[in-house]
Amino acid sequence: MCGVCGGNLTGNGVRDYICQGFTDGGRCTNDLRFRRAAIDAAVVAAAHEYLTDDEQIRRGIERVRAELERRARTEDVAARRADAAEVRRLDDKINAVRALDLPAAATTAAVAALDAERRALIEAAAQHKGQESMCAPPRC
Repeated sequence: MCGVCGGNLTGNGVRDYICQGFTDGGRCTNDLRFRRAAIDAAVVAAAHEYLTDDEQIRRGIERVRAELERRARTEDVAARRADAAEVRRLDDKINAVRALDLPAAATTAAVAALDAERRALIEAAAQHKGQESMCAPPRC
């Protein structure tokens, strides 16, 4: 950033940076040139120091863990809603079969099949919920 006008520095040739305001028609009087190699090295050194700092790494890990936990909660809520909707759909099917004028054996067989599917869905959801409590991101 230019110390005179606050504008951006821009590349000037292959070795220098210069104020863009100076090169774009003289909006700035700062004609100082800065060597790219020195600035690039300073920027890389500062970034390296920041990114390898133990405290920054710890904070980054905490942010990632918090985000993974938030996503897991969101996905869990969505899965529970989907499971509940599927159970309601199966309940509606069971009620629809019972309302049909079918022979008793056919009604019993259809309701038994739908009820078995419903129970399996509820059991799978309960097992999934139990597994979540045993595992915490990011290990799972």
